[in-house]
Amino acid sequence: MARNQETLQIKQEDGWVNLSNGAVSSLTFQVLKGEVYIRFTEQNQRPAADDLGQLWSMPQGVIKELIANLVYDGAASRYVWVRHANSKPATVYVDHA
Repeated sequence: MARNQETLQIKQEDGWVNLSNGAVSSLTFQVLKGEVYIRFTEQNQRPAADDLGQLWSMPQGVIKELIANLVYDGAASRYVWVRHANSKPATVYVDHA
């Protein structure tokens, strides 16, 4: 089920957290606190613990952005994952993912 107007607390011990709860074709999110990595996968498989992703900082985010515009291969849909980018906790708001 998609996430609708949820605020996620991202801690170091959480590792990669599924931001989208399924494959999505568009995404709305905003980093409310801290810095996070966002990573996209073809399968519903958590990225490796040491994998990096796109770096996003407070107050960055996207509104109804097509996944095709966020990934290098222009794929129509992907699973979306988030993890902290440093040792400090982060907060991410997600809607309609």
